[in-house]
Amino acid sequence: MRNCPICLSTSIELKEIIPISAYLDYPINGPYILSKCNDCSFYYHNTNITQEEIDQYYIGLSKYENAQTVSIGSGGLTDLDKKRLNKTFENITSIGIDLSAKILDIGCAAGGLLEIFKSNGYENIYGSDPSAFCASFVRSSLGCTVYAGSFLSVEIKEKFDLIILTHVLEHILDIREFIKKIKSLLKKDGVVYIECPDSTNYHTVIHAPYQELNTEHINHFSTSDFENIASQLNLQYMKSGLIQFSMENGLDYYANWAIMKNHTNQIFMPLVKSVERDYSMNQYLEQSDIMLKRFHLFLSNYKSRRILLLGIGQLSFKLIPILHQLNFEVEIFDNDQRNWGKKIGDLTVKKGEYIVDRYDENFAILISSMISFNAIKEGLNNLFTVHGKSLPQIISLKKIFTTDYE
Repeated sequence: MRNCPICLSTSIELKEIIPISAYLDYPINGPYILSKCNDCSFYYHNTNITQEEIDQYYIGLSKYENAQTVSIGSGGLTDLDKKRLNKTFENITSIGIDLSAKILDIGCAAGGLLEIFKSNGYENIYGSDPSAFCASFVRSSLGCTVYAGSFLSVEIKEKFDLIILTHVLEHILDIREFIKKIKSLLKKDGVVYIECPDSTNYHTVIHAPYQELNTEHINHFSTSDFENIASQLNLQYMKSGLIQFSMENGLDYYANWAIMKNHTNQIFMPLVKSVERDYSMNQYLEQSDIMLKRFHLFLSNYKSRRILLLGIGQLSFKLIPILHQLNFEVEIFDNDQRNWGKKIGDLTVKKGEYIVDRYDENFAILISSMISFNAIKEGLNNLFTVHGKSLPQIISLKKIFTTDYE
């Protein structure tokens, strides 16, 4: 199991175990074990997986092959992404970044943030991404050097004035080694910008139960963690802040950020703990647990025993164990062809439109997406109408999660 990935403490408190049934090829499958470091109060998933397993997963992920994919990191190209990334650009350049600065964006994906830098006169830009497809795309679209493969393994001989990590570090198992490599690539007075989901605001807008505790997010940051990273790894902590932006569904999302400077003199600072994050996490876990209990209660009394689950993602991974526990007959469908044929236990993901072939009067369709529920329901209505069939029962998770059934 993991020691604290920031301060290496072995004094760990178990906070929550969340059952997860994910795809068989996912490195994180099975229970999500949320742990808290008693020495620095960092929250993280306590797992036995290796960094190599995580790297291989991201090398093959390539979800940014679709230009319309809305990202949270630095790679998105949609209007929503550009609006958010302009805020990130303003944060970074607030400290004064010279136009001649050599800049490396780690986890650049489709190059959304690098494109903003280039459009503002920064020509000396570089990228790094696990996906060979993304690396090739950014090379051709922006005409810059992009390193493909795991950042910890790829050879980089350049030194940089600025290194950017936007929504990357929450995915990294070995945080200390990752930051050490970044530090080795910084020029004498180079700076690193880190941006991650803000765990002190998890409770503010809960998009879905335990959504932030998923098969990709294994670290949960507050700005206090950035302070501890700086003091532990000999970086000068310069400034930090909070970004608030809108998701596809119009709900807010919060990220925290920090800027640190390369430092030659060793400075030992006491570990900083986040009381705000403790409160947020406790509220988040409590509300998420209530939502899943409501789901359990609703389905316990549901007349149909067949559920066709449409839309297989992080929320589905948490609902499938409950459906199995309640002895439902479950079939799973998705509209994304990259998921067709994938397996979750003995279940195989089928093409979304095949759901109409399973028509009878004894099943209900459960749409797992909280963001795209209305659009998916409209699509189903059109699908069944074309085939001359009436739309079956559609289960709304939003209604279930907000209704007290006791």
